[in-house]
Amino acid sequence: MPKINYYKVLKLTRNTTIQKIKQAYRKLALLYHPNKNVKKSEKERQQAEQKFIEIREAYDFLLNNHKDIKQKTQRQKTKKKINEKMMSDEFKKMFSRVRKRVENNISSKSSDEEEKNVTTEKKKKSPKKLTKYQKFVQEEHPKLKAEYNNEDIFKMIGGRWRSSPDNPKNV
Repeated sequence: MPKINYYKVLKLTRNTTIQKIKQAYRKLALLYHPNKNVKKSEKERQQAEQKFIEIREAYDFLLNNHKDIKQKTQRQKTKKKINEKMMSDEFKKMFSRVRKRVENNISSKSSDEEEKNVTTEKKKKSPKKLTKYQKFVQEEHPKLKAEYNNEDIFKMIGGRWRSSPDNPKNV
C-alpha cells in the first residue's frame, strides 16, 4: 500500500496551521462532495466520491496529527516545569541544610571537641615538626578564642553578622 502525502491531497505545505487545514478541507469538500456531483456521469461521481474520501482521511489525519504534536509539546513543557520545580526544591533543601549548619555553628559538637579531634588527627597523620607559624597559631588561638567568646560583640541572626544592640557601631 503506497504512502499518501496528506499535505499534497489538501494542497498544503508541511508547516501549515490548523486553520489552513480546515479551510483547505472545506474548499475541496465542497468540490468533491457526493451530493454536489449528482448531475455528473457515474464514472465522474465515483472518482469524486473516492477523492472526497481521500480528502476526509487527509483532514482527519492532519488534524489529529497537529493535536498530537500540540499535546506532546504541552507535555514536554509541563515535564520541564516540573523538573525545574524539583531542582529548585532540591536547591532550597540544600541551602536550608547549609543555613542550619551555619546557625548551629557548623555542627552540633562544641568547638573545643572539634579542635581536639583536628589536632589529634593531625598528630596521627603527620609527626612532622611544627613550623614557627603553626606554633604561634596554637599558642594564640586559645587566647583569641577566649577573648572573643567572652565579649558578646557579634550575634548570628539569619545567616548574617550583626552588631549587638549595646554596640551599634560594631566597635
